[in-house]
Amino acid sequence: MKISYDDLKSDFDLLKQRHNEALLRETQHKETISQLTQDLRETQADHAHLRKHLQLGDPEESGQIVNEFKGINRAVEDVARFIAEETLKQWSFEKPEPTTADAHNFEDLRAIIPQSNVMPSILMSNMKDPRPLEDVLDYGLRSIVSKVFDEEIYSPFHPSLAAFRGEDGARRSSYLKDLYFLTCLQGEHIKLQSKYC
Repeated sequence: MKISYDDLKSDFDLLKQRHNEALLRETQHKETISQLTQDLRETQADHAHLRKHLQLGDPEESGQIVNEFKGINRAVEDVARFIAEETLKQWSFEKPEPTTADAHNFEDLRAIIPQSNVMPSILMSNMKDPRPLEDVLDYGLRSIVSKVFDEEIYSPFHPSLAAFRGEDGARRSSYLKDLYFLTCLQGEHIKLQSKYC
């Protein structure tokens, strides 16, 4: 089978056309990548600018705030553990490691950790086995302190959580919700100014 010159020229022209089309697509892709890279840099610069301007009064980074909350949690754990240990040293028990069955007044202990009409699992297991009294005091105190922090400090200052705390929570934080939305509005205003000024 012989291939004619015309067939070769036709195939060559077709390959040349496809090559030129591929080069054109490559150029278009490079331009698109260049434009997207430029857009990304502008967006990152806008984000950094907004972040800088919205945090003028807040020198703390979010990681620092998380670490501060972890520190509070550790302090609550340490205090609860210390109180539980010292309390048990003050009481006299027949066993070296007393359980909830050894409590002098089990009903008073149960009243501290209410859980409707069901026996709280912190006091007795599902198999009705008593729990170590030191752990009960430790975790019970942690729970009480954490609940007070949540109700008295955290929830009133968190606009989106207050709605879940009933009318009182919503009323106490309505001012903070207004501040939150005002800050969001000012952030949008700053973004527009930085883009067009």
